[in-house]
Amino acid sequence: MLTALQVKNAKTGEHADGKNLYLRVSDTGNRSWVFRFQLDGKRRKMGLGTVLALPTGEARAEAARLRVMVKKGTAPRKSRRCGRN
Repeated sequence: MLTALQVKNAKTGEHADGKNLYLRVSDTGNRSWVFRFQLDGKRRKMGLGTVLALPTGEARAEAARLRVMVKKGTAPRKSRRCGRN
């Protein structure tokens, strides 16, 4: 798991926090959370929000909730669009 200092000082690219959660740092320095998963044999990514809008602890909790959905065979994106979060 990434520490607060690692999140703050991370360089451009994607950095694994663990359990399907990644920190994405853009060339401009913007930091956001990405949830990676595989469903129906396809790899997918889902943006969760910026580090400012979604603190690390909340991002980890959201990733845990989404992992349960994927395990049940439900596509997280589909439920988000339908307002079933």
